[in-house]
Amino acid sequence: MAKSKLFIEEEKKFRRSKKLGFDMKSLFPVVPASKLLSSIQHQKLLSDIESRVNLPKKYYRILYEKLIFNFVDLVQSFPASLKTLRWGSLLEEGLRRALFALQIQQEEGDGSNLLDDYVLFSAALLFDVAIVSENRSVIMTDKKGVFLKKWLPLYEGALVNKAGYCRIRCNGGYSPALSRRITPLYAFNLLPKPGLKWIAERPQILNNWLALLSDDYAESGGYRRILNRAQELLEDFIANENYELPVEVELVESDFELGDEFSEWLSDGIENGDISVNDPNGKIQIIDGQLFLTTPGVFQEFADYKQLGDWQTVYEQFRNLGYESLNEDYILQQNSIRESFIQNDSKAKEDNTTLFNRKKDVVNKGIANVGRAAALGTFIGSAIIKEGSGSGISYTSGISNSVLLTPDATSWLAPAQAQSANTQQSNTPEAYTSFSNSGMIS
Repeated sequence: MAKSKLFIEEEKKFRRSKKLGFDMKSLFPVVPASKLLSSIQHQKLLSDIESRVNLPKKYYRILYEKLIFNFVDLVQSFPASLKTLRWGSLLEEGLRRALFALQIQQEEGDGSNLLDDYVLFSAALLFDVAIVSENRSVIMTDKKGVFLKKWLPLYEGALVNKAGYCRIRCNGGYSPALSRRITPLYAFNLLPKPGLKWIAERPQILNNWLALLSDDYAESGGYRRILNRAQELLEDFIANENYELPVEVELVESDFELGDEFSEWLSDGIENGDISVNDPNGKIQIIDGQLFLTTPGVFQEFADYKQLGDWQTVYEQFRNLGYESLNEDYILQQNSIRESFIQNDSKAKEDNTTLFNRKKDVVNKGIANVGRAAALGTFIGSAIIKEGSGSGISYTSGISNSVLLTPDATSWLAPAQAQSANTQQSNTPEAYTSFSNSGMIS
């Protein structure tokens, strides 16, 4: 799905915002719910929720406290919106919406229907939980910011005990429509089993609860009016209160500032037209909906711009940010790629359809295992690549397969092989060497 121009602007805002203490270079420490909820303000909020629940403490802990902790473990200190960029707002808004729903339910009734309380509380708490994977990717890293893997929250569950740190990218993930559809799946994963059994034993209640989570007005029954009112109270609270988010964690900066700067520089350069795309001998090519870079090429250009001289430092830092394959490995043959793609000007000027077919042949015949593929997640959207055709092949803004090209496979070989191959790297000409797509582009 192509990103809108508005979304591109929101992405830029997210990258550069310092107002709230984080940007796309920041690493979010992964911490347990007990720490995230340790502030005085959050303890007061939890106390207010417990006071509204007409259950013995034992059952409150089983049904409510366990659900709250599961929810907080999942959403961490992530922002609810890439527009407002409020750190910790997904956690805060879920808890306050749930409290407001309980208040309304009990003020309008006699407080005797404990299941109705639980249905409304859980639906209000989890209503926006799928935002953790909406129009964003969350990348697991180590404490230096080195990429470990992409997080799949619907499948893997909470980050706690899976990674020490993570970072957010404004690309990939699920569309808002799909996020709404899968919200019940998140709810099934997060609800304590006794709570899920309590709801599931009553088919009509289960139907209403699923409809609430899916934002299905027609099937939500009388619960919908209360949830809508709770959302209105939440919006009033955000608008009128000094909306501070006392999340008890500290953000840190990664050790790969040059990689982050290169990412932003390349994205802005393509979008603004300062960096050309699809020139016959250019450093960036779009072929069959795939994005290719050269090295040293565009990395050296950035190094010159920054007066660094060393393009390899930029390249290595960029790799460590996690533009890596999440799919299968490919086997490539370095020399065949050089011969096929850039041996001379006449071949470089052949139409892109022939070029792409030759690239596939090389992949099928290659012999050097280059390991995980590198791919770009930040750079592609409707504001960058316009719909149209060029050099004999069509391409569109909704790029779903993007690959990064490097000069050779040496940096992806086993360490001993790479060390041997790198002794000859100084005379390596610029070349396109393809890697598999990462699946990170939405």
